[in-house]
Amino acid sequence: MDEFDWTNLAPIYQKELELSYTFREQPIDFRVIDASNAGKPPAPSDHVRKADENKSFGYGMIATHPTSAGWALTAMFYSALHYAEAYFLKTSKHVDNHGERSDAIKFDRNLSGIYGQYMHLSTTGSMPDTG
Repeated sequence: MDEFDWTNLAPIYQKELELSYTFREQPIDFRVIDASNAGKPPAPSDHVRKADENKSFGYGMIATHPTSAGWALTAMFYSALHYAEAYFLKTSKHVDNHGERSDAIKFDRNLSGIYGQYMHLSTTGSMPDTG
């Protein structure tokens, strides 16, 4: 079996590093709700808005920085998470953490069909490898 030539990855790693510094300087809003709703729990529409923003960011990363697939997957995972949170708020289902959310998706009759894809995003997108 031939050995993989890791030296080919050096330019990709360098570009990822440059992008990570660029994005650290960007004013990214990680809040689910805006300041006008401070002190109130997020509504389903707040989660949908945040999910849409994360999805747009992920697609934008792929389009403009194809070597940043890890960050795009992270954005897509959090998009899926916020869509699920919106659904759970509408159905009065409360989840406290990633494990409970995954189980809730797995056993919900309306969401169980996406469980495999959600877990794939969770595994590949929740913890980007930044070197």
